[in-house]
Amino acid sequence: HMYHMAFTENLNPRSLVSASWGLPLFLLLMSLAVPLVLWAGLRLGATTNPEYFTLGLGLAANNQALALLAYIGGLSAASGLIIVTTLALSGMALNHLVLPLYQPPAEGNIYRWLKWTRRALIATIILLGYGFYLLLGSEQELSNLGIVSFVATLQFLPGALSVLYWPAANRRGFIAGLVAGMLVWGATMLVPLMGNVQTLHIPLFDSLYVLDEASWHLAALASLAANVLVFTLVSLFSEPSDEEKGAAEACAVDNVRRPQRRELLAVSPQEFASQLAKPLGAKTAQKEVEQALRDLHLPFDERRPYALRRLRDRIEANLSGLMGPSVAQDMVETFLPYKSGNENYVTEDIHFIESRLEDYHSRLTGLAAELDALRRYH
Repeated sequence: HMYHMAFTENLNPRSLVSASWGLPLFLLLMSLAVPLVLWAGLRLGATTNPEYFTLGLGLAANNQALALLAYIGGLSAASGLIIVTTLALSGMALNHLVLPLYQPPAEGNIYRWLKWTRRALIATIILLGYGFYLLLGSEQELSNLGIVSFVATLQFLPGALSVLYWPAANRRGFIAGLVAGMLVWGATMLVPLMGNVQTLHIPLFDSLYVLDEASWHLAALASLAANVLVFTLVSLFSEPSDEEKGAAEACAVDNVRRPQRRELLAVSPQEFASQLAKPLGAKTAQKEVEQALRDLHLPFDERRPYALRRLRDRIEANLSGLMGPSVAQDMVETFLPYKSGNENYVTEDIHFIESRLEDYHSRLTGLAAELDALRRYH
């Protein structure tokens, strides 16, 4: 949830510079109190579980004010965690589950529809979380729940690393590896937790697996190994699509950007708004185009091909924050497409550069002047 606040809810990207050292420092300062609370709980002989020592200290010392303060602090921390986590999950569910399957009608108010749909998702997620709590029962320790959740989150690590360091990975491999890892995780960690099963027989090795504090790492290694193995094999024996190849090159660490020098069918921001009015409605489309122009500091009568390509990319980025990246990409590619065929789409950009060089010819000095002379006479 902290990373959701640091990245998704961040309004100023420049604040990430401070967050890069401020967030680890904040977590470090919070962790310094853990040994002190643990020592005080053991010293006073608190009868509660170690994860509730902050509450048990007040009870062990017969200090009702301290116990009440710890209870209010724990309640506020839990409420904040539920709120932030639910907001993050509702946005993910809206962008990646609801909108790809159903999009609001263009003649309606899309902003109002998105707001109420997200509110409904928030209520649904909270109810599902409470139902899962009732299913588990109240006898589960927080440490066990944390370990099971951590191992489940660990299944996304191979895909996250491959985004940066292995461009050959593809969608089929990631999904297959994730399914394999989750199946092992569910059999070795989730089922014993929910069914209070202490031992699990593994026919392949003809042995019993015991789920306790000393063996949870075996389940984590087994699930992660199954994930990586299936992920690697499926990626090696399946061919990624052109879209996946482009995304892999864009996300690679040693990325060399290859901007597309293609001409759009729409030749003005007004045509952008007219095309986007089909899926978004006239008012919403006009608002999104004007917002993108303000972000790029471009005039509304802009007609330069390069500027229009920047405007198209900015509209897609803004719509990604509103409707999710997959829906935004499909919408922009459908209603703001590039010209197809063998048009000489580079000519206008080259003529524009040539004209600007002619204007600045008398003001070029040094290496720039020598390169301009080389361009002219050689």
